[in-house]
Amino acid sequence: MKFFLEKLSSRKALYYILIGGALLRLLFLFFGGKIYYGTANFFIQGDTDSWFNSFVNFWNHGTYQSYGGIESSKFFRPPGYSFLFGFFYLLSFENYAVAWKLLVGAQLIMDIASIYIISRIAAYAVRDSNHDKKIVYSNMAALLFACYPFAIVWAPVLYAETSSVFFTLLSILFALKETSPKNIFFAGLFGGIATLLRLQSAFCVLFAGIVVFNAARDRKQRFRYITYFSFAVLVSYGLWPMRNIFFQHRVLFSQDLNIGRNWSRDYMSFMDYIFSIKTDYNSVYHEIIENKEVHWPAAAYLEPGDSALLDSAVNLCRTCGTGFSYWKFFSGLQQEVVAPGQSCDTAIDKIFTTLSARQRTKNPVSYWLKVPLGNLSKCLFKISLYGNKSRVVKISGSSLFILRSFFVCLGFLGLYTGFRKKFFTEKFLLFSAGYIVTWYIFLSFFYRNIEMRYLLHCDILLLIPSAYLLVLFFRRNQPAT
Repeated sequence: MKFFLEKLSSRKALYYILIGGALLRLLFLFFGGKIYYGTANFFIQGDTDSWFNSFVNFWNHGTYQSYGGIESSKFFRPPGYSFLFGFFYLLSFENYAVAWKLLVGAQLIMDIASIYIISRIAAYAVRDSNHDKKIVYSNMAALLFACYPFAIVWAPVLYAETSSVFFTLLSILFALKETSPKNIFFAGLFGGIATLLRLQSAFCVLFAGIVVFNAARDRKQRFRYITYFSFAVLVSYGLWPMRNIFFQHRVLFSQDLNIGRNWSRDYMSFMDYIFSIKTDYNSVYHEIIENKEVHWPAAAYLEPGDSALLDSAVNLCRTCGTGFSYWKFFSGLQQEVVAPGQSCDTAIDKIFTTLSARQRTKNPVSYWLKVPLGNLSKCLFKISLYGNKSRVVKISGSSLFILRSFFVCLGFLGLYTGFRKKFFTEKFLLFSAGYIVTWYIFLSFFYRNIEMRYLLHCDILLLIPSAYLLVLFFRRNQPAT
């Protein structure tokens, strides 16, 4: 342990950590990815096309939208990731295949750069002015991120996770630096870009703004700081709502998922209902599309007629639900989708909306407390993979989730210990505790659709206090000399 800490205290350690992190990502890119995801073409996944199509449609037709002819698809994806792809699309002279491969390479570079950024954030998070201590803690944090499995597995996937993590970390770094107009501006700018990539990064912007506001000494300075920060957010994230308001005549600050196809009202109202009674939808969803017996939880039956309503809804979903027909088509379970004139989405929506309202009014403890707490537990302690994966992949995946839960719990304990021992700066404690807790609450109690990639930003931030506890542990277990 003494030898390990001595190595981490070296100025050169970060270079080796960066090289090691790069090698791990390359190994996953060329060898591990096809095993973990079960296919060699794991780069492009279900949501990829909607981002890429948005830019291609904008470039070819002058309208930013995921699918031609669908009005609401103009608001389906915020433009950050679409335009990131677009940069490489134009760079490759509109060669789609070359563009996405260049984007994979760019994401790997971003993720490797994030290792360095994490080390700098950790250094600024430490209250102690001892330079050697800062090097040890920052290198430990960088090492944890360099080896963090869930950062590695998302790095080559053409989703907005890796790029939004990169810009979120940049925003955090500038928010924690010495307060100055330049640092305030870049904290807002990079936070705004991260939000254009992933809307959940808006929570980062909120708490970066609070950190900036709190750093001011008086009202005049507070006004100046917030002006710099707000202007930076306005010229980055603000371009999206401004486009929606002034060019599309719609007040929208986030996104509109109601685009038809697989995201039609039948499927969306089903999701709203299922998250009112349980923490995940996978089992019921698969039972519906695979024509199996559907097992609803006991909470679904509040009135004598609920069983008949649910049976009716399931039958309609299977026969004339637009969204379900697309999901069945994508899964190879049927050859064609429901035609617009033959859908019964309105009837399905009415049933599930009625049942959801009934849960809120007649089963409030379950709706407002039991299910959200189950979601919160899932955020902290999820240990299983969904889908048809090999036994080896499921065992290794569960092991990785257990490792994730360990670091999440260690991170929270590290925040508490760092607060008690006054190890971390007020800026870091305010930002990290506020951001993580608020996002967990919002995701668990309100949004409810828990996907582990939505927690990646928080997971990574918690590696910094985890590093603090690990260094304490190693120091306490050093042999006496």
